[in-house]
Amino acid sequence: MSATMKGMSYYEVLGVHTSATETEIKKAYRKLAMKYHPDKNPDKAAGEKFKEISHAYDILTDPEKRHMYDNYGEEGLNGGSSGGMSAEEIFASFFNGLGGHSFGQFGGRSRQRRGEDIIKNFDVTLEDLYNGKTTKFHLQKDIVCPTCHGKGGKVGAMRKCIECDGCGFKIIMRRVGPGMMQRTQMTCPNCNGEGEALRERDKCKKCKGTKVVKEKKYLDIYIDKGMQDGQKIVMQGEADQEPGVETGDVIFVLKQKEHDRFEREGDDLLITVTIKLAEALCGFSKVLITHLDGRGLVISQPSGEVITPGVVKCIANEGMPHYKRSDERGNLYVKFNVEFPASMWTSPDKLQLLESVLPPRTPEDISSRPEIVDDVELIDGDFSEYGAKKGTRGNNGFKKLKFSNEYDNAASKERRALLNHKENEVLRKTVNKILVATHTKKRLKSILTTKLTECGWKRDLKRRIKDSIKAKGIHNATVDQLENDWLQYGRKSVPESIKVDLLRRIKEFIDNNVNVDSGEADIGRIDPSTEQQTT
Repeated sequence: MSATMKGMSYYEVLGVHTSATETEIKKAYRKLAMKYHPDKNPDKAAGEKFKEISHAYDILTDPEKRHMYDNYGEEGLNGGSSGGMSAEEIFASFFNGLGGHSFGQFGGRSRQRRGEDIIKNFDVTLEDLYNGKTTKFHLQKDIVCPTCHGKGGKVGAMRKCIECDGCGFKIIMRRVGPGMMQRTQMTCPNCNGEGEALRERDKCKKCKGTKVVKEKKYLDIYIDKGMQDGQKIVMQGEADQEPGVETGDVIFVLKQKEHDRFEREGDDLLITVTIKLAEALCGFSKVLITHLDGRGLVISQPSGEVITPGVVKCIANEGMPHYKRSDERGNLYVKFNVEFPASMWTSPDKLQLLESVLPPRTPEDISSRPEIVDDVELIDGDFSEYGAKKGTRGNNGFKKLKFSNEYDNAASKERRALLNHKENEVLRKTVNKILVATHTKKRLKSILTTKLTECGWKRDLKRRIKDSIKAKGIHNATVDQLENDWLQYGRKSVPESIKVDLLRRIKEFIDNNVNVDSGEADIGRIDPSTEQQTT
């Protein structure tokens, strides 16, 4: 705030002579402050005037600042102070010095400080959000001491702090250069900024002078139907109490747990069900879904209407209830998987009979055949080995992998089953935690940006990868390539399915190099020549 910028000196702002005494300056300030204080005069111009007179008072009642101002003007003050008190602080300090009066005694309204809110995460199930629920939460918080009613001690025992003279803060002057002083303000350590203090013998026996005590309370939490993940439930005025402070709120943030059957998007639900091939071709009528409220939903598919694998059907008004309008609901989407029979499931005669009723085969167009054809044989293949052969260009022995259609088409629960189908106990202990979470992109990024030899696997396995292979100089092309791909696949542009298969390759590698009897990874015993041949 600069008074001279408006063509007035600090003396003119207060309406006093340049030779005015400190008493005359205080008298002038008191008169003007009562007139222009924002609580007395809401006009915007009055607020600016109040800041001007407060700043002028701050300068002229400080001997060092007044000396600098009288001799060098405002330019002399620029380096001598780094931020004085605000206009409100100056006002409070002035009237506290006159006997501790607050402005509320002059007809104004004091503004009450508000305490902090308490924010808690609260886990809920999808069933809770569908059906609604009332539950209790145990909370321990501060309350105003019921014995001393927040006074901290005996009535009338509170005395003005002698350290800060009741202001709640202390002003410290520090010389920063020739003729230059720095003024800083700090909370009074004796009264903790309250301006009042108690003697030890006068303190309340229950709260020991702290004015608050601990209380245990049970809060009733009402979870309405249709609430969303991340939605907040506010319990007003239930946070920690403090004398003279408006109590804050307790805010519960709902965190929905992952469901094993249903997925939610807004007020719509998605579920994946599996039916037999005969049902997909010939129809069915049965309870196919047990809903979140325990009801069974009978789904009928007319004979002759074929359900193809991966098709999605919709059941109207069977989704989540709308929040605050529970009579309205979203839709339930049903994704169908079709279970095919195993090989050689029936006799050749029955297969011929079946073919006679199925749509005819598509005949081969002989005219479009290539000139050279070879007879080949289909055998069962392990997709985890896809890309494990040496390439001819630029991939150092491995191609980028693509995850199987079986994984892509499976529901989240079935995906976890696919990734956990190995029965090796040692393998599950070392790698399973990583594989279970690979469908989570955030977890993938966290995993793949960590060096392979530093990832959080079983300590013995990590040590053997690092020490037995690297430190002993054993060349192992598989581990070298896995490390290179590990760093390469950490980029955002690499598809998630490729990252998943990288983990499957690591899983397969460990599976082939684990001593099951001892329960320890035995990578150090790998024959380098054998490893070279397999890659």
